Amino acid sequence: MSEWIRVSERLPRCKRDVNSAGTPVLIWPRNPMFHESDAIDGFCYYGKRTTGYATFYLFGAEITGVTHWMPLPGPPDA
Repeated sequence: MSEWIRVSERLPRCKRDVNSAGTPVLIWPRNPMFHESDAIDGFCYYGKRTTGYATFYLFGAEITGVTHWMPLPGPPDA
């Protein structure tokens, strides 16, 4: 699995496809919208929403206080 990347060092690439929700990533600290036992805890999107600012978000809500991020792991080997 990839190493955690500091937000202060580098941000994910923005996915600029017309119908894209953004670039899916894992974040730390985990998303406070979910309880720690939730399977999707830490999952969010990164991109430029209608404001034009690069942000981490989920379900249209901006997630603040993110210090680290990591690309999602690839699919398992068959």
